Amino acid sequence: MQLAAALGLLAWAAIVRLPFAGNTGEDEIFFALVAQRWLDGLLPYVASFDVKPAGLFAVFAVAQALFGTSVATIKGLEIACCAATAFGLHLIGARHLSRPAGWIAAVLYPVYSLALSGVNAPTELLKAPFEVFAVLAALEAVRGGRVRLGWIGAAGLLLGGAATVKQTAAFTAVALVLAIVPRIRERQAWAAVAFGVGIVALPAGFAALYLSSGELPALLSGAVFGAAGRLSGDNVGFIEGVLRFPPGMKPLIVLLIAAMLALTRGGRLRAGPLGPGRRFIVAWLAGEAAGIIATRSMYDHYFLALVPPLALLTGITLWHLFDVPHARRVVVAASVLALALAWPPLFDWRGLAHRSDFAAAAAVGDRLTEAGVAPDGRILVVDRGLLVHLLSGRAVASRYFHPQHLLCSFPAPDADPLAVALSGRPGAIVVADTRHGMVCERDDRWAELLTAIDAGYCLAGHVPGEADDFDIYVARKDGQASCPVTSPVVSARVGSL
Repeated sequence: MQLAAALGLLAWAAIVRLPFAGNTGEDEIFFALVAQRWLDGLLPYVASFDVKPAGLFAVFAVAQALFGTSVATIKGLEIACCAATAFGLHLIGARHLSRPAGWIAAVLYPVYSLALSGVNAPTELLKAPFEVFAVLAALEAVRGGRVRLGWIGAAGLLLGGAATVKQTAAFTAVALVLAIVPRIRERQAWAAVAFGVGIVALPAGFAALYLSSGELPALLSGAVFGAAGRLSGDNVGFIEGVLRFPPGMKPLIVLLIAAMLALTRGGRLRAGPLGPGRRFIVAWLAGEAAGIIATRSMYDHYFLALVPPLALLTGITLWHLFDVPHARRVVVAASVLALALAWPPLFDWRGLAHRSDFAAAAAVGDRLTEAGVAPDGRILVVDRGLLVHLLSGRAVASRYFHPQHLLCSFPAPDADPLAVALSGRPGAIVVADTRHGMVCERDDRWAELLTAIDAGYCLAGHVPGEADDFDIYVARKDGQASCPVTSPVVSARVGSL
């Protein structure tokens, strides 16, 4: 029965997400490139800087070791994680709430995974299965008033895994501890040991890997100190982050209203069989909200972490708070569920309609070949277009190759990551249309880039596309005369400096 449920939810997640597989983001391509370099023996943080924890890259690396490095693998991984989360929600409902509440949550989650940039921002999607099954394990650990040390250890292990995907899982861990402690009447010390050992196991494993390689400082610099630096936000203060939280909830407004009903009008549920499960879900929701506020509510995909607990509370509302006969309850629940399912695509239809310009990225690869850049040559993609690496197979130029690291004020070990990337003299530089960019881009970084292009590169071609344009600059050979470097892509940016 559970196998059929898992396969059905996998099919549902694929049906929901596959139509948007052509919508890729720089982050998911970046994570795949870091993972591929790791498979090639180049450790993250050492050869590929970022502030995300190592577990995120490890998940990508496992998928790519099995299925290769491609957009299909990235999207398949996201669908699998989405389905796993939905299945975990179904199990929480079936074992600790009610089967209908679990099914409602499981059906809702894949649709809401599309909103809030969920089609191309995978971090929260990959973190969610760890947290969902951690909550399930925590509920099993204290079920019936008995303490089950194995389940508590499993909850800790899964939360530690979640923290190696994204550090904000630590807030969820604290929230679950606060929910577990009042339920423990005996063996408290052993429960604390089991939970603690579980939660540190995977982070300690990654630390041991880097220690054995002599690269522990690089891990700490990226995943610990760099991540702490990100808490200051992209010029967003803490108070502003709190104020940004309510507007960020707009795509989740239907779930939020249903969840509030479950919390404010569900007095009769507190002492019933739904009471313990509901308390854990509320703690989970509070932990996720704290993690979003701590990171300044900066980006919409952060709010995806709220969807699993909100979906479960919605399931409780739709099935248990309507005091009507069973047949009418089915009609009411189905009607509200239909509204909830329709809301995310209606709210975010422009984002869902976006398609990455695969043709233009492939054409850039062809133009690089025509310009004499070897298939294994190193290139620097500056502002957008990491897909070029994936489609052409050309290597990155340095440990810094995410556009935000190169062009923005990012907490990196080097004061000027762009200068580091340029110092290796990449064989080619690819610049996307500068009329579209990130709000954090620094004019001094662009001036630095244009100076380097003018001093050592020649314009090798302009590739127009449906969604983006690209300029290709090839390194000038020794003794080669000066050549034109201006183009339609950079002219607007040159004029603004």
